[in-house]
Amino acid sequence: MRVAATTLSGDDLARLVEAADGVERADAAGDLVAMTAANRRFHFIIIEAAGMPRMARLIRILWDATDAYRSLYYADRAHRVRVQQEHRAVIDALSAGDGERAVGLLRDHREHAVAAVASALQR
Repeated sequence: MRVAATTLSGDDLARLVEAADGVERADAAGDLVAMTAANRRFHFIIIEAAGMPRMARLIRILWDATDAYRSLYYADRAHRVRVQQEHRAVIDALSAGDGERAVGLLRDHREHAVAAVASALQR
């Protein structure tokens, strides 16, 4: 994120907004498969903007291996709403040129999801 925050173009930001819109539309339609796909687009716009193809490839492998957990997370409506709010906050931070805030927001975004999934798995 730190690198991507310095390289994201206006087109990249527009694509982030479109991906965030896609997450929201899919949620409103009750289409969790489409929501998961739009969420992936959102995150990979950022990852790919860093210009580190090997890192992006490794993250893609890890991402694909954890899709089942993301589905578990999205089963809860409150989590879906939170994801949407967090994506918008990341876009706002990036649009304002505040890469450090975006880093913190994405860290919190990931940590909340991991904690929620771990809790669900423990039950």
